[in-house]
Amino acid sequence: RKRAVRLAKMTGATEEDRIQVALLSILYSRETAEGAARANFIASFQSAPMDGSAPAAEGRTPGSPAPPTAAALRYQQLLDGIFIHMSRNRMADLSRLAVEKAWDSDDETMPREAEETVTQQMLVAVEEALFSELEPLLLADLHSKLDGNLEEDTLESRLHVFRGRDQAFFSVKEEHVSPHGWLVARRLLKEADSARLPSSKLRCLTESVKAIHEEFNTVVVAAQRKRSADAAVLSADDLMPIMTFVVAKAGLERPMLLRDMVWGLCHPSQLRAEAGYTATFFEAALEYLRSMPLDDETREEVRREGPTAARELQQRRRHMAAARRRAARRSVAATDDARSSGATSNSGPGSFAAPPVRQPGLLRRASAMVAAVRRGGPEPDATPSA
Repeated sequence: RKRAVRLAKMTGATEEDRIQVALLSILYSRETAEGAARANFIASFQSAPMDGSAPAAEGRTPGSPAPPTAAALRYQQLLDGIFIHMSRNRMADLSRLAVEKAWDSDDETMPREAEETVTQQMLVAVEEALFSELEPLLLADLHSKLDGNLEEDTLESRLHVFRGRDQAFFSVKEEHVSPHGWLVARRLLKEADSARLPSSKLRCLTESVKAIHEEFNTVVVAAQRKRSADAAVLSADDLMPIMTFVVAKAGLERPMLLRDMVWGLCHPSQLRAEAGYTATFFEAALEYLRSMPLDDETREEVRREGPTAARELQQRRRHMAAARRRAARRSVAATDDARSSGATSNSGPGSFAAPPVRQPGLLRRASAMVAAVRRGGPEPDATPSA
């Protein structure tokens, strides 16, 4: 703890800042194996024709995740490869920056808490380093798979009508109905639309389910105890109708695109345990909304409102397509500028220059690198070759 305080005073950086600077130095440097792999993959990915085909979906059961596209598979493979390489070769050095965790300098055994801290930060850094450059191409690939998809058209037509329905319509038990309408869970789920990284979108799903449990325990159970001594427990079977209600009322722009981003672009380790459970529930809720039996009145309303829902979906598709084209043009222009400036001459085709070793301040350096990467241009202080 004393060492952590001394380091913080000397550098003005927190433990998280120090680890982030080290990760950025590794991932964006042309001198490291990780940085070279990243740069070469980005260059080959951007120059190769986009293949929207996906592996055969033989034996796929209704409600199971759609197979990722070829582009998503390539992205996942590199994401996993760089993460595994860094876990094996960089973990000890990076974990020693986590000095706020208990670490015996005479013992080479890494504290579990330090390892978990670095592992999570490392995975997000690798994801950001790849996704920030490839986002327009990956999203175009996923969009091309969904555009004109009849399942999405059916789902959107139904959601257009379902957003006006109450909890009972989705088979939420009377004793489980929340007077607040699961508003917090709906807002957290809606935040997935504005979240950028696939893992951030997955986190929105997870937080939404946590909010359902929180509202159930603080609002619904409290109301039940006023009526009787026995309070209900929220089982998985009881959660499903509530989750379906939340998904229907959240107003997501393209729920099936969110599904495909989570399953197709998140690292496998991010889809374990609670997060995987949440993603499965979200997938099942979409499938139920798309195929649930309707009474005659609702079916007629869906048929009547279908054209309006279709027009709104097409408008969203056109808006997203235009945004993707603008982002792709900026990405290509930035890459061309970086290449023409000579920033890639020392590291092979498609590589991106890394900042020099000198440190104008840890926090300034980290923020400058992140800003440069998000602009799509060369990193700051890159030294062009003659």
